[in-house]
Amino acid sequence: MEWLILAVVAPEGPNRHGLASALRNLPVRVIFEPWLPVDWASFLERLAQLNVGAVLVDYDRFEDEFAEVAARVKTIRPPAPAVVAVSARDSSVIGRRAGTAGADDVLSIPFERTLGPLLERLAAQRRTEQASVDTLGRVLGFVGAHGGCGTSTTASLLALALRRVTQRPVLLADLDASGAMIGFLTGARTPYSLLDAAANLHRLDLNYWNALVAKHAGGIDVIPAPPEPAELRGADPGRLRAVLRFLRTCYSWIVADLGEVWDGAWLDLRDDLDQLWVIATPTPAGIHQARRACAKLRTAGFEPRQWRLLMNHAGRPAVTGDEIESLVGKRPDAWLPEDGELRAGADSDALVGLRGKAAGRMLRLAIRLAGVSGPSATAAPTVRALKILRREGLPRLLPRL
Repeated sequence: MEWLILAVVAPEGPNRHGLASALRNLPVRVIFEPWLPVDWASFLERLAQLNVGAVLVDYDRFEDEFAEVAARVKTIRPPAPAVVAVSARDSSVIGRRAGTAGADDVLSIPFERTLGPLLERLAAQRRTEQASVDTLGRVLGFVGAHGGCGTSTTASLLALALRRVTQRPVLLADLDASGAMIGFLTGARTPYSLLDAAANLHRLDLNYWNALVAKHAGGIDVIPAPPEPAELRGADPGRLRAVLRFLRTCYSWIVADLGEVWDGAWLDLRDDLDQLWVIATPTPAGIHQARRACAKLRTAGFEPRQWRLLMNHAGRPAVTGDEIESLVGKRPDAWLPEDGELRAGADSDALVGLRGKAAGRMLRLAIRLAGVSGPSATAAPTVRALKILRREGLPRLLPRL
């Protein structure tokens, strides 16, 4: 067995002494935490820094707190440590209860006989999880520089476009604490939100998650904002980040509507964003707000290369990219044209979809983000998008993005 770093949450008593004896001749390094409550911030930081493979918790002493311990450990960036319930009772008695509370495994007596095989299994699982980290899905966050710039619509269109050009699992998530438009635009029929997943980390698996999300006709999954979107501001950032990390293992792309850049709640999730897109319009007011947004991001520690600027509702004639760069300090990375069909859809009960002039531009952006080439990039497009793609030609699309 390879070396494995363990953390043990167990007070003085039979289970701790039994574990110490069983661990004595095994290739492990152990961190002991004597009692609850622990200083969670520093404890979780140590788990992440030391790449701890498993946290062994004295289930007999901490049964009431076990679900909270497991939920907190799962907030660590993948691969999170396995959570093991340690008990002197028969595993058949506590196994189901501990599993429901978030245990990945159960260690029962005699520890000298059961611990070795358990650690072998955990070490193999750890190797597999670490090897798969590079294949985790990407999280794209969208924030608006001002009201009415089309952040939710843009996020929805990109999610649909990514699904079309990649044929990979895509999630559209609403984390806008003010607008909460994703459910309306997509017609998502589910009463659940990311807050439900965050409150149930101990039971969060693919089956539970599939019971929360809505399925969209465009092939994407949708999770809307809660009925009272302002509740997102009071949500535990650690739990939301844990949910996002779990979702990375389920989806190739997670497109998150984060609301306006001025709502600071989204900053708690900044470390989990692979890319941040700021949406603005090329109007005098929109450019003014884009300049302010740029300054806010610099103050928050973002470098220009860490975020992208998309100019929406860009009619003709419009200001040039050079002009916007001189005014804002950031050159637009993408343009979305003025589209009467999209505006008509927003003012009616029609659901958002890849149609009109915006469809071809959004498909090109999705192609660039996904690095897709070949026939799969034009899988089952709309008639309008098909005409655009045929006229432009896929090889000519890539350098124009």
